Amino acid sequence: MRKTIGILALLFMAFGIRVHAQEQQQYNAWNALFTSYSLTASNSLLLETHYRTKEFYGIQDQILIRPSFRRKISKNATLSVGYTFISNGVGASKVNENNLWEQLFVSYPITRRINLFGWIRAEHRWIDSGTVDFSTRLRFRNGFNIPLNKGGIRLIAYNETFLNFSNSFPVLFNQNWSYIGFSKKLKPNLRLQTGYQRTSVNKNYGVLAKNIWFTILFWDLP
Repeated sequence: MRKTIGILALLFMAFGIRVHAQEQQQYNAWNALFTSYSLTASNSLLLETHYRTKEFYGIQDQILIRPSFRRKISKNATLSVGYTFISNGVGASKVNENNLWEQLFVSYPITRRINLFGWIRAEHRWIDSGTVDFSTRLRFRNGFNIPLNKGGIRLIAYNETFLNFSNSFPVLFNQNWSYIGFSKKLKPNLRLQTGYQRTSVNKNYGVLAKNIWFTILFWDLP
């Protein structure tokens, strides 16, 4: 038990990069549907659709469409490649992004109850704001999940850091996500995950802090 508490304490201490700068607050809602379809025992297709709003549900912020192909390469690891279309804002302030990405995901138990997971994702981004700018960034996520009862409810927490490339190295802080929430299996092929996410985005004026209620429905197609 002491070992478990110590591991959790270290993970929470590692959560989040604190940036001491002028901060602007937002209160947002993110909702998403993740569908997956198995081609073989090792290969599957996935589609993520996200609808994100500011002022909770008041103003449209982003729409994301993210298809991908996933291949299981070992018991605890998968490789994915995909494409993301992102529509940011509305009207005259609308900015579109297209990106291609590759991801390595790992998941493994460290005790009988605690499962660790994480990924490294490389994103190659074309951002159209009147002129098209290209950039690359890396995303590093690490987290854990713990079953809370026999009814299929699990506690989930993770931290994800985004780094932009400069001079061929991922050294420029872009943003950080810290999340804690719960997951519940509704049916054999349906799972609901919902929780609070704190997002800190590096801006010219300082930090944009987004307080987000994030809900995802996972649907495995037959």
